[in-house]
Amino acid sequence: MAVTDVLKTYVEELVLGKGIVKEALGVLPVHYGKASELAYITYDEALKSKVITVGEVSESGSVPELKLVNKGDQRVLILDGEQLVGAKQNRILNTTILVEANDTLIIPVTCVEQGRWSYEHGRHAGSRDMRRSGHQMVARERVAKAQAVSASLGAQTGYRGDQSGTWQRLNSRMHDIGVDSPTAAMEDMYESVEDKLKEFLEALAIDRFEESESIVGAVFTLEGEILGMDAFDKHGTAEEVWGKLLNSYAIEALRAKKDGDVNSGKAEAFLKNVAGSDMDIFSPPGLGKDVRIQSDTVVGAGLVVDDQVIHAYAFNTQGQDDEGAEAPRSTMTSFRTRRSQTRR
Repeated sequence: MAVTDVLKTYVEELVLGKGIVKEALGVLPVHYGKASELAYITYDEALKSKVITVGEVSESGSVPELKLVNKGDQRVLILDGEQLVGAKQNRILNTTILVEANDTLIIPVTCVEQGRWSYEHGRHAGSRDMRRSGHQMVARERVAKAQAVSASLGAQTGYRGDQSGTWQRLNSRMHDIGVDSPTAAMEDMYESVEDKLKEFLEALAIDRFEESESIVGAVFTLEGEILGMDAFDKHGTAEEVWGKLLNSYAIEALRAKKDGDVNSGKAEAFLKNVAGSDMDIFSPPGLGKDVRIQSDTVVGAGLVVDDQVIHAYAFNTQGQDDEGAEAPRSTMTSFRTRRSQTRR
């Protein structure tokens, strides 16, 4: 089966469950009846086991790149938007990757801490490696990043994000929430609203949903409108990353002005649009194929490894341009015209 067909079929076979609303945020769980047998651990699990290190590519460093070393004998999954805290500045990963056991990669990242370019002081002084943050890129920023990365891939310039736009939009968010961060760090924004986010985590914990044992992800709504979706190949992965994933959507609700809603009809239409969108294939760092999803109303991607969708994410682009900076529009050309890309 073609890689694009694997992703399309996966999305078509996702089954929506009964949603729950907390203030402006709505969550409709998605179930999948064909859990994969691919073995891997998450980034957090790898950090706890001390089998992975992420640091600067050199002594001088490079803002859009980091060096990842997997010293373990298991594959490691790191998600799109995963925040990597430490080194010379905090970054987020520009696409989902699966790292082979005992492998070293240069990974594409975007900075989410504008005012620092030096190794940390204080209690983390002396550490040159990234550490766990427990947070992911703010959901609407993942929309803008997905558009920027797709545009960059279309221009054959790699997995590049929109760095200046990211800084501008994050600064706008911090101003709205009333966060004063000396280095304009996204991590400070999350920590400033930690107590409020805990309320969302408690109300929307994965085990609060019906048939939670088969949940592999969710479609998220904001003020009743579709914001996006994240789904995985198995329940165990969804359960492991649920907290940080939920946080990235819940923080959007803190600036909302209307109550939320969960409309299964809208969610079904969104999933149908995702499955019916144009799909182009790229080779990401690590294993598998990165299938980029693009239409007039949807942007996203799916990582496919051994004919299994490990992680699929997609966002509604209608009405999602945030104040502060406009998200770049994709200029992707057909994959048939890109000699450097191969279709499997």
